[in-house]
Amino acid sequence: MSAYLETRYYPMDFPIHAFYASDNCYLAHWHIDVEMVYVCEGSIRIGINKDVKILKKGEFAVFRSTDIHYYDSTNLSSKIIVLIFRPEIIEASSGWPEKLRFDSPFM
Repeated sequence: MSAYLETRYYPMDFPIHAFYASDNCYLAHWHIDVEMVYVCEGSIRIGINKDVKILKKGEFAVFRSTDIHYYDSTNLSSKIIVLIFRPEIIEASSGWPEKLRFDSPFM
């Protein structure tokens, strides 16, 4: 999977960005920031590294630092909340802590 490095900039030194999106499509990318997504309505296809899943209302995904991920709403409809933040927020200045692993990034 070809992916690009996304560099995020945060306003006023507050390293958190949260937003609401509808029918999101976003190419494969990666970043040091941690990203979380919650599906409020409908369903959306999400890829994280080599895993792909269609998330439905009430489901959640976590993208660790450097995880390659994408959103694809082709033939789907969704409303999602996205939270992106610098790993320093969880006291991990160099990225997602190596010792903290999930069985699956999808919940």
